[in-house]
Amino acid sequence: MESIWMLLGAFALSFLLIAAVQNVRHRWLKAVVCIGCFAFIAVCCLLAVFQASFSEFPYTKLLCNSLILECVCVFGYLLLFLLKKRNRGIMTLLGSFCVLCAVVPAWYLSFDSVWVFTEELEFANTGHYQYMPSVRKDEFGQENPIAWKEPLPKIDGDEGSFPFYASAAEVLYPETEKKKLVVSSGLYAAFYQLLDGKADLIFLKELPNSFLEEAAQKGISLQITPIGKKGLVFMTHEKNPVDDLSVEQIRDIYSGAVTDWTQVGGKDAPIHTYQSRQILPSFYTMENLLDGMDPVQPQMMKKAMDPMPHPYRNEKNAIGYAYFDDAMKIPDHVPVKLLKINGVMPTQETMQNGSYPLLSEMYAVTAGGENPNLAALLEWMLSADGQKLLEETGYIPVTPADER
Repeated sequence: MESIWMLLGAFALSFLLIAAVQNVRHRWLKAVVCIGCFAFIAVCCLLAVFQASFSEFPYTKLLCNSLILECVCVFGYLLLFLLKKRNRGIMTLLGSFCVLCAVVPAWYLSFDSVWVFTEELEFANTGHYQYMPSVRKDEFGQENPIAWKEPLPKIDGDEGSFPFYASAAEVLYPETEKKKLVVSSGLYAAFYQLLDGKADLIFLKELPNSFLEEAAQKGISLQITPIGKKGLVFMTHEKNPVDDLSVEQIRDIYSGAVTDWTQVGGKDAPIHTYQSRQILPSFYTMENLLDGMDPVQPQMMKKAMDPMPHPYRNEKNAIGYAYFDDAMKIPDHVPVKLLKINGVMPTQETMQNGSYPLLSEMYAVTAGGENPNLAALLEWMLSADGQKLLEETGYIPVTPADER
């Protein structure tokens, strides 16, 4: 779709520029207009290049190259105009359109090969995600096993846990209560909602030590219940010859002790490390993996003037990480592969049987609230039905199926 809009925009721009030049009678004014248009588009190109260098959105490369092609077209028209030949404007217009038809789709394909991965939900609205289940009640086919007492628990959590507890609410909550009581404010905001008594129960993919310390300072006792498991997986470009890394090599790469792929059996090329932003749970999972080691400076991507680590950009020398359930959403056409860790491929099977080495727990957290339904709700989530729902929404049950 981006290529279509870019072609239409370039066609319209060519038409307007040529029409403007042909409406100027004096030859020297025509030259000034042409040069002015050329200079204007050149400035646009420079701005596009600057933006492409610091933006996390790779389609700016498409914009940049389309503008450069427009510069070539306008400059070519200027040369044709100086030769005093008629109808050269129309020929230039058609020529520029043909060039764009050939080149822009090629850049569009290159955009796919430098695919960008983020951990943010597509249906986000101003950072406060409303109730939206992954599994609907009619799909799960379970009757409500909880005899609710008023009031129903207010549930919050981070983005990564949201599909599970929103689907649990779909199965368990009355129809009229779901959207009012089930939201996702994000890792930090959900935690403070719990501390302030505005949420009865929160779900987190990671529980930073700073949260525990802050709760203790405020005299709040947290009840932490492991509700499922999550696997941290590492990805790289599919043309990278490296297929397997040890946990120790991962630590060395992300602490800066290893900086070149040759040090881990790859080609002679620098390792481009990508990291999650600090507001995302996977950042803290990686922090725990480093176990006190200082992380290397990540590949930095900037939006406006705000520098931030970028989750992953699929360059040939890149390495990045994500949770397994997030990585499973990568489109099939993207040339990215998951790396084995200690010789074990991250799959649903290796996650469930515990052979994959980078597993950690996701949590349900309460703060000593008096809501009468909390115990029954947590008991159901740890039951066979609750763990089945956890698995169906893309997570790893805390207990294997044969032990439930």
